[in-house]
Amino acid sequence: MIVTVASNALGAGLGQAVRCKACLQYKDSEEFHKDSSRASGRHPYCKGCRIKREESRRRAAGKPIKQANPNRMSIKKEQFKRRYHEDPERYRDQSRKSYRVDPEKWIERVRRWRQQNPERVRFNARNQQMRRRARRMLALPPWYDDAPVKELIRTCPQGWHVDHVVPLAGFTVDGYAVCGLHVHWNMQHLSGSDNRSKSCYMRPEDAVLADMSDYVVSPPLASWRGIPEDARAALIAIADERP
Repeated sequence: MIVTVASNALGAGLGQAVRCKACLQYKDSEEFHKDSSRASGRHPYCKGCRIKREESRRRAAGKPIKQANPNRMSIKKEQFKRRYHEDPERYRDQSRKSYRVDPEKWIERVRRWRQQNPERVRFNARNQQMRRRARRMLALPPWYDDAPVKELIRTCPQGWHVDHVVPLAGFTVDGYAVCGLHVHWNMQHLSGSDNRSKSCYMRPEDAVLADMSDYVVSPPLASWRGIPEDARAALIAIADERP
């Protein structure tokens, strides 16, 4: 039963309240679990009374009583992260399907989260920028020349991105980890939507353009110190032959 009452417990003024059938007290509707099978949309017992009734039932049956775990959500988050890293493409497909069903719902949820967590949004932006800058610095070969790169950036059409054909830290079409170079022949102009959709993966058409001299396949190297001298000389020779 839902009624409108004036109660200090519900705050100043009028508020929507539900009467619990166990303790016979009027409480805010959020104090009751949702129940779509009932006309009121809420369970007849408040959350506190339901917990007490469940404990009494388990005690009478000789079953152990579940103790509240304050770290339950943290544990669930860690479990989800582990499952996500084991099979990230599965969860990406689920997200894409859910987004296609109701894109407005996803957009609204992201917008609401950004409004409620401005500090986290700023932290994520700074962190992403620093990580990208670090990846770019680690992907600079000894012969790096910034003039062609600056020219690519200057001539990039409005609304387009300067994209790395082979990601600085990503995956090939076959799923192998890859570390591309920050050089002009490993860069291209790509529309913003295409760049965002490819994420850290190479596209099939990019695999045709890529050359083994442009990247080091799994595991990615942090610097050129890990490349043998003969291989490094070969890469430099290939780079000198390029326009």
